[in-house]
Amino acid sequence: MAKKQEKKLGIIIAIIAGVVALVVSVVALVLVLQKNPDGGETGKTDGETSVDKSDTVVAYERNESGAVIRLTYYAKGDKVYKQTARNVIPYEALGVNSKEEAKELLEEIMDSTREIKGYEDVFEYRDDAVIETVSIDYNVVNLDEVKDLIGAYFEGDVENGISLSKSAKWLEEAGFSKVEP
Repeated sequence: MAKKQEKKLGIIIAIIAGVVALVVSVVALVLVLQKNPDGGETGKTDGETSVDKSDTVVAYERNESGAVIRLTYYAKGDKVYKQTARNVIPYEALGVNSKEEAKELLEEIMDSTREIKGYEDVFEYRDDAVIETVSIDYNVVNLDEVKDLIGAYFEGDVENGISLSKSAKWLEEAGFSKVEP
């Protein structure tokens, strides 16, 4: 029993970097509503996110204990409306030896996020690593549900949204490098 708990703790620590990095942008809070920069409604329906030429798309990457974490932000002006993460996590970093062991460990995380509207977390199991793809649509997601996820970190009032410039500054201070989206 203790061995299984140690493995779960190991997975939480290994994935924490990706999950925290994805959610931590909430540190930088600026009003993010379903509005255009001019104050008009976007007309988007739940689950629908579009990127147009005037939007800003930036990406950051970091290698953390063998795992490669790539975060991509989509914003109108300084207001982030969507964020994705692609985390390539070697099984060794999770403390497991196979796809099957990784699936067993990650099943709990998948179950905890499955019902969160506007939040998608998908695991693809390869021969030597799992690829986790996370997507958050801030026009849809209830941040109160996200803040309770493993590794989530929030500072300030999450109701006010996310600032791209403050998120970028925090990520650079945390060792992320800006890369081509």
